[in-house]
Amino acid sequence: MTPAAAGRPGWRAQVNGWLAPGPGLEWTTDERVCARCHYGFPGGTAGAPRPCIECGAALDPAVPGTLIAPGPGTSARWLMHAPGLWYQLAVLAGCALCFIGGMAPAGWFGPIVLGLAWLAVTGAYGVARIFIATALAIRWKRLQAVDAQPGWWLPAAIVAGLVILCVLDVPARLGFRLQRPRLEAARAQWEALPPQDRAKGLPQPVDLWTPFGLAACGNPGDLANRGRYDPTDGFAVGVHGTGFLFDSGAYYCLPRMDPQAAKAAGFEALGDGWYAGSYDPMD
Repeated sequence: MTPAAAGRPGWRAQVNGWLAPGPGLEWTTDERVCARCHYGFPGGTAGAPRPCIECGAALDPAVPGTLIAPGPGTSARWLMHAPGLWYQLAVLAGCALCFIGGMAPAGWFGPIVLGLAWLAVTGAYGVARIFIATALAIRWKRLQAVDAQPGWWLPAAIVAGLVILCVLDVPARLGFRLQRPRLEAARAQWEALPPQDRAKGLPQPVDLWTPFGLAACGNPGDLANRGRYDPTDGFAVGVHGTGFLFDSGAYYCLPRMDPQAAKAAGFEALGDGWYAGSYDPMD
């Protein structure tokens, strides 16, 4: 390693330096003021002991607590720095859980709830830090320096990015692409059945990927789909661990069903005869 490389900060320090540079928050001069009334003390750290001209308090640079720096202290400077890398990663982890939860029809219940709870905790921490930092910044007249730190607004940008991806249905589309090879294999098995046997659904369960590992997912049955499509038009594959309250998610292969009729029945088109939807396992 060259001397120049050895003198450079590591990547974590560089990232934290960008997230929370804290310009104008440091106070490195030798100036001192009275700890009681904040009146200036002549001579700073090298000044001679004397009473405060303003309030009469005994001031001595050698006696801790009688004099303070005229700028924010160590704790105040730390609180005015924006959250660093680990906080951003914590927010990203919560968003990742929500994204994974949205990769299945009707959503995987566990990852979504865990992700939302995690985002609520990290969000509460971030909001508390913002209020404290703002109050200290106003007290020490450092508001512009505090607000300019990217570490404050980056978590909100990460969450906003997650919302945009969900609105664009990116998690569900990506989840379908991940499951499609197994679903297409099930489709080939179904199409190979005699026409009179296709209404019974799949001959065997389909192993689908879930956040908890591969799970055998089968046909929810005719009762769950009664009135929504003709069993001879295709089949459904329920996805375990999905849905809220009484609904569960499923992939529907309906190659013989009219797309407009499928849309009217509440199915979301995924392409090539595939749809995403939900069903009530209690039916």
